[in-house]
This record gives sequence, C-alpha cells and structure tokens, in this order.
Amino acid sequence: MYKQLPLAVGLRVDATFDNFYIAKGNQQAISALQHFCSNSHEHFFFLSGPEGSGVTHLLQAVQHAMAGQAIQFLPLKEFIHYPPSEVLSGLENLDLIVIDDLHLVAEEEDWELALFHLYNRLRDNGGQLIVGSHMTSRELPIELPDLKSRLQWGMTYQLQTLNDLDKQQMLAQRATMLGLRLGEDVSQFILNHCSRNTQKLIDLLQALDKASLAQQRQLTIPFIKQVLFASA
Repeated sequence: MYKQLPLAVGLRVDATFDNFYIAKGNQQAISALQHFCSNSHEHFFFLSGPEGSGVTHLLQAVQHAMAGQAIQFLPLKEFIHYPPSEVLSGLENLDLIVIDDLHLVAEEEDWELALFHLYNRLRDNGGQLIVGSHMTSRELPIELPDLKSRLQWGMTYQLQTLNDLDKQQMLAQRATMLGLRLGEDVSQFILNHCSRNTQKLIDLLQALDKASLAQQRQLTIPFIKQVLFASA
C-alpha cells in the first residue's frame, strides 16, 4: 500500500480571476473555465497556453474561487520526482483536482498510467478534473493511447500570449489595482528594457509598488531606472 504525500501547495494571493487581464483572444477560454467551475456538469477541462500566457495563474484562481469545496491544486513541477502513486493516491475522493504542468510528465510511463487511473476513478466518483499544460492535448507526446484520447474529451481551450499593447494594458490594470498611476511612456519603457514574460512583469510592478511606497515616489522613468539599477 502506498502512503499518500502531504500535498500542501502555496498559492499566489494575487492569482485570482478578478485581477487577470483578459485579452480579447482569451475571453472565450476564461469564460468557459469560470462556467466549468460554477455550474458545469462537465467532468474534464483542458487549458493550454505557452509559458507566460497565464495558465498557472488561472488554475490557482480556480482554487481561490472554489475555496469552499474539496479541491487540490497540484503543480507537477513540484512533485515530478516523487512516485506518482504516492502523489495521486486518494485524490479521487475530492470534488475537484487541478493539475498544472502536465507537459512535464508526458512520456513518463508511470505518471501516464497513474494519471489515466486517477481520471477514471475521479469520473466514477462524480468529481471534476482541470488540467493545464504548455502544449495542447494534441501536441502532448503522450504514449498511453487511452490517456491521450481522454485528454481530448470534455472542454478544451488554448490561451493566446499577450501582444505588446495587451501587456501595456495589463500593466495599467495591475497598477490601478495597486493604487499606482502608470503612464503609457512608463509602461513602454518597462517593456523595452525588462523581461516581457507576463509573470515577471507583474513581479516587477509589485517591486516598484513597494519601492515607491518606501521612497514616496511616483512611477517615473528616472525612478524605475533607479530601482532597476539598484537590483541589477
């Protein structure tokens, strides 16, 4: 008999639906995910998107939104080195399982088989499953045919990456939520001189918020240069 591992996973406090910037091309996917969480009778939801598109943010948002239910968020990058039977044992007794980073265990025979059996047990118990991946269900190099087919059942959506205008608007939205004023020239400077990865942009904005509060400064280009050079 396998002993189940304790699956305490930290969630980002800011990973909610309310503060996720919804680009036009992602409206349908996010609306479908929220519907799945609220009143859908569907069993399975597959959400894919390139790195930085917001898959992990949205999967964590699911747990925040459904905190009153028996739910487990499971980022496989944190558990890939453990035996899958120890990680997945007993999860079928929950209302909802949210699995992130599925692409990391593709072609891993033991993980594929364990996930296939979890899928079936969860369905038999009337539970729901959400899976996130950087690859679509068709792109994933899953070797177990039965698992491959099941990953293409149910609701399947793909997030699009943000273009530069979207990222500027995302930064402006986040800044407003933090009580900051972010001019277009400043957001353009950030995009031109910093990483364009969405999560890194959000982390930078939070760092700028802390620095502006500490120094009682507004977000101007000279101030941002000062912060960036100080952390370099």
